[in-house]
Amino acid sequence: MKIYKNYKLSITLFSIMFLTTFTGISQENKQLHPNLITTAKSIELIKKKLGKYPLLDNSIKEMKDLVDPELNKEIDFPIPVDPAGGYTHEKHKENYLMMYRAAMLYQVLGDKKYSDYVIKMFKGYVALFPTLGLHPDGKSYSPGKLFWQALNDAAFLVNVAQAYDCVYYEFTPEDRKAVETKLLKPLADFLSVGSPKMFNRVHNHGIWLNAAVGMAGYVLNDKELIKRALFGAEIDRTLETFKTVDYNDPALKGFDPDRPAGYFMQLDNLFSPDGFYIEGPYYQRFSIWPFILLAQTIENNNPDIKIFKYRDSILKKALYTALQLSNTNGDFFPFNDALKGMSFASPELTLALDVVYKNYGKDAELLDVAAKQDRVVFSEGGFEVAKDVAENKAKAFIWKSANFGDGADGKNGGVGILRYGPSSDQLCQIMRYTSHGLAHGHFDKLNQLLYDNGNEILQDYGAARWVAVIQKIGGRYLPENTTWAKQTIAHNTLVVDEKSHFNGDINESSEHNSELYFYDASNESYQIISAKENNAYPGIQMHRTFVMITDSRLEKPFVLDIFNVVSESKHQLDLPFHYLGEIMDVPFDHEVMTKDLKPLGEANGYQHLWLLSKGKTKEPQAKFTWLNSGRFYTITTVADENTELLLCRLGANDPEFNLRPDPSFIIRQKEAKNHTFVSIVEPHGSKSLTREIVTNSEGGIKKLAIVYQDSDYIAIDVIVQDKKLRVILSLNNNDTKKSHSLKIDGKMQKWMGPYMQLFDK
Repeated sequence: MKIYKNYKLSITLFSIMFLTTFTGISQENKQLHPNLITTAKSIELIKKKLGKYPLLDNSIKEMKDLVDPELNKEIDFPIPVDPAGGYTHEKHKENYLMMYRAAMLYQVLGDKKYSDYVIKMFKGYVALFPTLGLHPDGKSYSPGKLFWQALNDAAFLVNVAQAYDCVYYEFTPEDRKAVETKLLKPLADFLSVGSPKMFNRVHNHGIWLNAAVGMAGYVLNDKELIKRALFGAEIDRTLETFKTVDYNDPALKGFDPDRPAGYFMQLDNLFSPDGFYIEGPYYQRFSIWPFILLAQTIENNNPDIKIFKYRDSILKKALYTALQLSNTNGDFFPFNDALKGMSFASPELTLALDVVYKNYGKDAELLDVAAKQDRVVFSEGGFEVAKDVAENKAKAFIWKSANFGDGADGKNGGVGILRYGPSSDQLCQIMRYTSHGLAHGHFDKLNQLLYDNGNEILQDYGAARWVAVIQKIGGRYLPENTTWAKQTIAHNTLVVDEKSHFNGDINESSEHNSELYFYDASNESYQIISAKENNAYPGIQMHRTFVMITDSRLEKPFVLDIFNVVSESKHQLDLPFHYLGEIMDVPFDHEVMTKDLKPLGEANGYQHLWLLSKGKTKEPQAKFTWLNSGRFYTITTVADENTELLLCRLGANDPEFNLRPDPSFIIRQKEAKNHTFVSIVEPHGSKSLTREIVTNSEGGIKKLAIVYQDSDYIAIDVIVQDKKLRVILSLNNNDTKKSHSLKIDGKMQKWMGPYMQLFDK
């Protein structure tokens, strides 16, 4: 399955139009510098309001606090030798950030000490860059020159192009020529025609290279560079590097020399029509920066292109979807290779918000997010945001239930989000049923995450990586990212026979996606998301449904989880719940492994889990309770004589202590052929540490049972306090207009659509 959509005709027509009409920067905008993100108009507006708008003043102060202490220090331009996290890597990164910040301060404050500093920096790189070959510790498929991978060289060029734009008129003609011919143009050539496998790749690295070359093209008024950025670099297949290309290499997912490339190809294929980014929210945050940077640069120089209307305003959708793919504290959901704690307060989202606010109608809810970011970019959008926040125009940002399709056409699965309650105390259930997600994807079809009251309750581990920490292999992905974090057992979804989905084969996984069965959040009292996965394991069909249920008789909403497994033969089935918190109650018979602590298994992530306890229950249901941030949570699950209940903790076979020692609760069915896991996660009660008061530590779910099941239907009863709730699910017909009838306990139940919910009065 191609991961890209074929927009070849539309791209060809657009490129013909562009190449026949484009002659460089439009005459209207040819005053010339600055003309990328920061413009002369934006600087004029900002200067008039210094001291008037707090977000502007905060942004200036933040930059001054970073730049001013460095102005009189000797600048080091080390020969690149280190990978990420090493001295030379971090020094060159610090240098380009300082160039950018100082150049912005020069534009806003007009103090030549900042432009002098930037010019000194440029002279250092003009002397250094022509001497460099490929980085000595570079990535084999995308080495850089200043950095170990071309991605970082692209980030360098994005920043120094803007710095050059802002101090352009302070250079002598001779120095300007040297910067352009010995640094900016050669680096842009290296990133494009010199790195076509990465430049033409549909991937977050590809868009960074496209944006860098495009911004260099605009600051140099170089038509050829702009054309490459928008439509891709030409490939010379006679080069030795293309004679041995393995297109099944996961590192090259997204590269195909036989299709269009460049910025528009990235826009067409990396986002779904809903604005969902193929690699997940963490990389949506990372990638939106170059997308928005180049878009605003195009708009400032060639407004006739109408880039912000492209693909039904896809860049607007990308920002709004990114914001909705976050917890109510702003942290992004950590699907795939994601790092915990990354939030909408990041610089990438600051730029995106400022640009979207200006170009798409000034939504007052965005101002609420901007106030939390506490900074703006020095642009017209940043000025408008700062002005309107200062004038108290902000409205509270609302996190909503939503379902976002994945894939260029929106048909490669997706992400369903169910929410209940205000942002101050919201329950949020997420189901991931997407495509694999390129090389950063994990093997976690039908995975779930649960947030409550701003806290992670059932977590996705995210990535095993410590960015920029040299002790952790320079900040690169750790071996445990492959041996644990990507494996299915690291997620809250089904594992069969201790093997990961698609047997851990990225090429196989990339050929498939889960399918939405139905989604309905129209009634906040019972919201539902249901999806199927039929390819993760040969001969096994998986169908998972989440129902978020609330009622005036309930203390808190709870989530019903129905995971139906149909198999051609018997297997061991494991369903993990990676909870966060402290165990409060284990009310089933269990053996604690105090004298014989062993890993749960030997491979596929199991080797990293210590088995702490193993138990069974004599009841038709089992419970497990923990405490998280002053609130109790109980899992109630249907059980039988073949159910094993395991308590585990991460950290086995981890001699470098690279993994967090996180806990998990695993429901295991041994020798199961067809089986349905039915569980409830219930938030309830509270514990005050200061007042030492505990309320409702046991919860309100008294009984959970499957009361009817065949190949077409399943009916579940939940006893809540003294009331019965019945949920019936049609397993094979999702037609919302289809009538159903089913006799249960001698009573005929009738309903329309794929599910029914009924409370006893």
